[in-house]
Amino acid sequence: MEEEGTDSMRLLPERQNHPPLAYHERAEFELAVALMPTARAYVNAFLSLSRLYTLFTTDTAAGPAVSG
Repeated sequence: MEEEGTDSMRLLPERQNHPPLAYHERAEFELAVALMPTARAYVNAFLSLSRLYTLFTTDTAAGPAVSG
């Protein structure tokens, strides 16, 4: 039976091969992560408004359009 933590020990050398991020790369990443909830809120608001627009502008009482 394997000891606990052997998977993480196998992955450790792979993680060490990546160079650390430069300061400006970290700053850009932190800004993107900080803005993510705001962007998600704007997207959700847009989707909600578009659903409401579709709901109130679609004429379902007339039934499907018949061509011909």
